[in-house]
Amino acid sequence: MTRFYAGTLVIGFVLGCSGLLGFGEEQGRASIQSRQPFTVSFTTKSPDAHHTWFDTDLEAKKDYQVTGRMAFGKKKWKVKLDKSGSPVIGGGNRTTLYWSETNLRTSQVSGTIFAAEIPAVPVGTKIDLKGTLTLTPGTTGTVDVVVTD
Repeated sequence: MTRFYAGTLVIGFVLGCSGLLGFGEEQGRASIQSRQPFTVSFTTKSPDAHHTWFDTDLEAKKDYQVTGRMAFGKKKWKVKLDKSGSPVIGGGNRTTLYWSETNLRTSQVSGTIFAAEIPAVPVGTKIDLKGTLTLTPGTTGTVDVVVTD
């Protein structure tokens, strides 16, 4: 019984603190199709900056790589998500949540990684984050672009 309660406490603490770790409340999400344009649209509920994340679950025959571009208004980012560095050039530090990578016969990656910050705008502003991402040939799985407050 003690182990159950201790495990429940740890799980509850981790779930309760997920917002403190930076993920925040989801404002919008788009599932990515390789080489197809995407848009994440939402109306701001907070005057603070918003955060863009890549929520991934990929498997590749060789090393995985996601490349492309994202834009919000005049702010533009180049994307290169692989094993090294921040996935967005100029996007800041590599912050990851729940990240897992394996390289046995295939390269597998699963988790959430910070991409870029959308600058603060007034409450009620309509945001359209647009872009196109390309997965390395032979890569299967999902990449979602998620925006949080």
